[in-house]
Amino acid sequence: MSETSHRAHAASPFFPPIFADELLLSAVARFSSLSRMDSYSTNEALFGRRKVRFAYDLPIGVASLAKAIGASDPAQLIREHTLYPFFVALLEQRQRDEVLRAMLSDLKVHNKVLGRLSHVPRPEFLRFCPACDLANEANAGMRYWQRRHQLPTSLVCVEHRIPLRASSVTTSSGVQRYELVSEPQVQGSPLLPEMGEPSLERFLHLASVGYDLLDWQGKARPAFDPSLRTMVLETGYRRSPGHDDIDNVRLAREFRRDSADLIRLWPWLAKAVNTAGHYGWVTMHTTRDAPPSRVTFTYAVLRSYLQLKKSSFFFPAETRDWTGIHVDLSAVERRRRMESLTEKELKKLVSTTIDQILLEQPPVRALPTEIFRRSPAIAHAWRIDLGGQFRSLLTDRAESLDSFHLRVIRYALTEASRNDRTLSDSDLLHLLGKRTIDEVRKLRAVVERDGFGTDKPSFGARSLE
Repeated sequence: MSETSHRAHAASPFFPPIFADELLLSAVARFSSLSRMDSYSTNEALFGRRKVRFAYDLPIGVASLAKAIGASDPAQLIREHTLYPFFVALLEQRQRDEVLRAMLSDLKVHNKVLGRLSHVPRPEFLRFCPACDLANEANAGMRYWQRRHQLPTSLVCVEHRIPLRASSVTTSSGVQRYELVSEPQVQGSPLLPEMGEPSLERFLHLASVGYDLLDWQGKARPAFDPSLRTMVLETGYRRSPGHDDIDNVRLAREFRRDSADLIRLWPWLAKAVNTAGHYGWVTMHTTRDAPPSRVTFTYAVLRSYLQLKKSSFFFPAETRDWTGIHVDLSAVERRRRMESLTEKELKKLVSTTIDQILLEQPPVRALPTEIFRRSPAIAHAWRIDLGGQFRSLLTDRAESLDSFHLRVIRYALTEASRNDRTLSDSDLLHLLGKRTIDEVRKLRAVVERDGFGTDKPSFGARSLE
């Protein structure tokens, strides 16, 4: 979408314009914020029902959304503001149409496209580029989630040549909440460690190939010429001169040798072929006797490698310190990682997650549902905890209503003081709900006794005693 046409979807005076390269989820989050609606009210206004799982990559119910906001072409919303073009780039027309129809309606999309992609790394948190955020704030007056940053091939920002960062906003949770790019996200973990130019160039090239797979707009199947099989042959992997048989074993061996950083991120890439030289992800893209693989992620990885190989790119072999780096795992790897956590590690993860929630402003109550939203590992542990010990631990650590309301009152009084305003007990009663005026006064007395302001510590899990 051009810079001048990014407002074309703002037909409704109540829905904000959708910017170029903005996720559709991001536009819905901005509508929710500007309208001062919670997620349930937002869903009712845009989709006609309270509960909606509006995914960041392949959302459903887009036809209902388009009708609510006055957009004349819901398919255009999908093509220009979701990851649909990337995931269907290698599919046949019939398959692409099937996914498009599912996204327009309320059918399950991920089972149609991602069900076969269990090894593809799926971002656990939405990603952002700090430099892009500052530029968007300067040019558009706000920050927003950019769709090309959410591609599984995007670990760096091609424009600013810096690693992307993981935000605190999860991509998959049991509780839908529309969240914006906000200032605290600046402290998110980077997706890559500090690295020199050759290593960085490898990830920049991979991201650029992902961009190409995202940006095709034709209705016919895009022609990615030359084909991977042709590129493999031209790069020197013929089994013998004059024949078009591919030496996949040598290709896989050299890929592993040249891809230490990629394999550090995604260990399963090392299994390019099995011991017999068949059925690995490389051979699935280079086969001649069967339909090629439609997995866009591995296609991009192999295409990027072959293009760099053909250009005599120097592949660095050094390893680096990955401490503090956020690594997105595939569904299979994430499940294995979760199931391998010890009880002590889970307890530490619960404590860390609760501490992060208690620091948020405005306050969010640290309930199990909110903890699950922040940590898929904890949610998985809850589901498989047949003995109930972990459930008891999490229930005991969850924040009480008294503790949460103390934090809400402290936040409200601090904000009012900052703006030279005074809040009455009735104001606080309206803010809290489900309290009597006497209970509100008692809670307020606790806050005022301890003092409030930006320099005061959080109440944590205090009680009224």
